[in-house]
Amino acid sequence: MKYIETFREGMHVSDVYLCKTKQIALTKNGKEYGSVTLQDKTGTLDAKVWDLSNGIGHFEAMDYIYLQGQVTSFQGALQLNVSRIRKCQEGEYDPKDYMPVSKKDIDTMYQELLGIIKTV
Repeated sequence: MKYIETFREGMHVSDVYLCKTKQIALTKNGKEYGSVTLQDKTGTLDAKVWDLSNGIGHFEAMDYIYLQGQVTSFQGALQLNVSRIRKCQEGEYDPKDYMPVSKKDIDTMYQELLGIIKTV
């Protein structure tokens, strides 16, 4: 899996992410497009779906979605221009890859907690 924190401009992405938010918006010219916030355990990223016939109607916020697209930079921030998108089926993803986690070692933190509890 390519984690969001590793994305760089120009990268091609073809993977599963959690759709944190989803909305249909209008361009300055009045054309509809999809705006999606993607999430994995390393962060979030804004994604744009310019062609609404590519499956954006088949999923909702908090669904896991498989997508293909190109990482671009817009107004100084990275975003993903999506070319294909679909809702994932159960078994295509592991939920632990999509929730924020500590960068610290869990076992070490647990041992520290046990030490604090024993001294109280």
